[in-house]
Amino acid sequence: MSTARNGAVEIYYEEFGDPASPTLLLVNGLGSQCLNYDVSWCQLFCDEGFHVVWFDNRDVGLSTNFLVIQYQSYLAQARSTEVAALDAYAKAKVQYERSAGSTLTNYNVSIDEALKGVVQRTSLPTVPPAAPAAVK
Repeated sequence: MSTARNGAVEIYYEEFGDPASPTLLLVNGLGSQCLNYDVSWCQLFCDEGFHVVWFDNRDVGLSTNFLVIQYQSYLAQARSTEVAALDAYAKAKVQYERSAGSTLTNYNVSIDEALKGVVQRTSLPTVPPAAPAAVK
C-alpha cells in the first residue's frame, strides 16, 4: 500500500507501469476513490508508454478522513485539559496539607493524636495574631 503524507494527511495511491516513463496522473471527481478506474483501462495507457498514478481523494477510501484529524485534535485538547486538572489538584492538595499541618502545629496536636482522633486539651492554644495588612 502506497501513501503520500503531508502533515497529518495521508493520501493513498496506486501506480502502474515504468516510473521512468512520463507520468499520467488520473484525478477522480471530488469525494471518489481510485476504485472508479478499471485496471485494464489504465493498462492501455501503460501500453502507450505512460507511468499511471491514481489516488483516493482525502476523506474517502484509504486516504485520511478529515474526521480522524478532527478527533485527534479533540483528543489532544482533552489530554491537555487532563494535565491542567491534575496540576490544579496537586497544588490544591499541597495547600490543604500545609493548612492541615499549620492547624495541627497551632493547636499542638501530634500526628498520632490526629490519626487516632483523640485530642485532649485543657486550654486554648496561643495563635499568633494576623498580619496588619491581612486584617481589613
